[in-house]
Amino acid sequence: MIGSTGCVKGHLTKATQFARLTESYRPLLLRKARQLTRNEADAEDLVQDTYLRAYRFFDTFHPENSIQAWLLKIQRNIFINQFRRKRLSQQALPIDRSCSVEELDLPAENRLHELSPRSRILQEELDEEMATALDRLPEAYRLIFLLAAFRDYTYEEMAVLLVCPVGTIRSRLSRAKSFLRSRLEHVAVRYGYAVN
Repeated sequence: MIGSTGCVKGHLTKATQFARLTESYRPLLLRKARQLTRNEADAEDLVQDTYLRAYRFFDTFHPENSIQAWLLKIQRNIFINQFRRKRLSQQALPIDRSCSVEELDLPAENRLHELSPRSRILQEELDEEMATALDRLPEAYRLIFLLAAFRDYTYEEMAVLLVCPVGTIRSRLSRAKSFLRSRLEHVAVRYGYAVN
């Protein structure tokens, strides 16, 4: 009985300490989450997930470090992981057969049903190679590449979001592209694509 009381007391102490240290950062986290997701409901979910993960790993936080930087890093990592999972799940979704391809108004070269079986296999292999290359991209470059390539953020928007100079954004995006190019060049050549 005493042990369980001590455990509850210790749990309350952790919860109280966590709330005291982190609650003032909620507006900042929500603002950053809105910038990342561009959607109010998703932003609130992202902040909630950030707090849940931060609480779960609160024992690993070192008081000499910045709690703000720690929370923002957790939030960015969650966003990247959710973004990656969402892309993978979208690729795995069954085709909606409730409307015709003509209604989708896709260019002919993007219509999967018009690709030959060999082309479809090549496309799937290229997608897999791209996902692997993105996973190997250093974290400092990955988020910037994802924001630029898939969310169409400008250099200035990314600089505000990531709290760093525009020049740093340009440099990291350039390095990310070079890294991906070096990892994917041999794949492109293998599949008969011209590489400049």
